[in-house]
Amino acid sequence: MMGIATALLLSGCIDPGPPQPDMSLEIGDEGVVSNAGRMCNTVGLYETQIKRLMDATQEELDAFNIALEDGGCTSAYEKDLHYKVLDIGPVVEHRSGCNRYYMVTIELEGHGTRYVQNRRIKRQTEEQLEYIINCN
Repeated sequence: MMGIATALLLSGCIDPGPPQPDMSLEIGDEGVVSNAGRMCNTVGLYETQIKRLMDATQEELDAFNIALEDGGCTSAYEKDLHYKVLDIGPVVEHRSGCNRYYMVTIELEGHGTRYVQNRRIKRQTEEQLEYIINCN
């Protein structure tokens, strides 16, 4: 017997949440990232970059700016660099509730290890883009 929540979900009355990201990346995959700007070498710097326009502390912003100067994060103008996937993290839902992504650890040409969202390497699917546009 089907529960009420399952019936509502199947009928379209309950939003199942954002679609899953493109999961076709595998460890060892290689390619060229067209925009390698501001890819950072620690998860903390990556998280500061995401918060930058919202709620990063001054201390976090200072650390991020130092990383931009000393190579801990690539400059905004880095383009067309070769990468190799080293590790793939779990799928997480963005705090907006409008999309899902996963973290990817890559070796970036001339810059070493970087932590990025999968969307920096594999673009969002049409289904994901449509959901984001229609999300609240």
